[in-house]
Amino acid sequence: MYSDQAAQLRKSMKKQASTFPIREKMKKNTARVLAVVSGKGGVGKSNFTVNFSLSLIEQHKKVLIIDLDLGMANIDILLGKASRYSMIDMIEQRMRAGDIIETTEEGLSYIAGGTALSEIYELNENDLDFFLRQLEGLENEYDVIILDLGAGINRGGTQMVMAAHDVIVVTTPEPTAMTDGYGMIKYIHKQNPSLPVHLLVNQCKNKEHAAHLAANLTQVCDSFLGKKIEFFGFLPKDEAVWNAVCAQKPFMSAAPQCKVSKAMKEIAGRFCGEPSGTNENSFVKKLKGWLKKR
Repeated sequence: MYSDQAAQLRKSMKKQASTFPIREKMKKNTARVLAVVSGKGGVGKSNFTVNFSLSLIEQHKKVLIIDLDLGMANIDILLGKASRYSMIDMIEQRMRAGDIIETTEEGLSYIAGGTALSEIYELNENDLDFFLRQLEGLENEYDVIILDLGAGINRGGTQMVMAAHDVIVVTTPEPTAMTDGYGMIKYIHKQNPSLPVHLLVNQCKNKEHAAHLAANLTQVCDSFLGKKIEFFGFLPKDEAVWNAVCAQKPFMSAAPQCKVSKAMKEIAGRFCGEPSGTNENSFVKKLKGWLKKR
């Protein structure tokens, strides 16, 4: 059964040059918000976030990353930059969102979250209203906003993930990573069954390897959760990734012609090639609804 599914996935991957599971469904000038999560650490989630964002920029998209990994400045490290401010600075000092955004030479914008998630959960009404107004302004400035969450989801992070338009679960072929990835999907499905979930398999041997792994996990999710998850794509294992991390540069910039960079460009190209669809609620509007459940 799994071999049949793997064959079907390989067949579908050949058609992905013109189709892609995530549609850019938002109204004009309203950002599409993607939450990138993982069941465990060390699977390359933040590395994916940074390099996928750079690939989207190559596709002429305006992209913002919001680093919501508690106390772990992974985005800063991967970019070789230090952030001056975080979201908490914005709230406490009543700064405009634009004043805390850092921008790289490639045109990638990002915001450091610091310990923002736990503190945002405890904000009073005035502070929360200010925070949401700033986020609302960002929605109109970017095409895509990517939330980079830490491994697992804590109480404060749940609302941010559930308000996103799509969730990308990053995993690797390691059995523990696949198991924890399933656990993450199960948690998300329990909180919000209608939220689209997509699977990114990192550090694969090849396309066939990725298709086999994806077939196994999608079958398990379908059988035990009744949850349909989409295969977002795969990234091959490549020494260029390690070299780029050590140099504190994204591999898309350090080695644009390496095999993992080419794979990332394919993923971004398919994502951007999907035609616009129907309108739906903005991220901030959805977040307000989830925060009412605090």
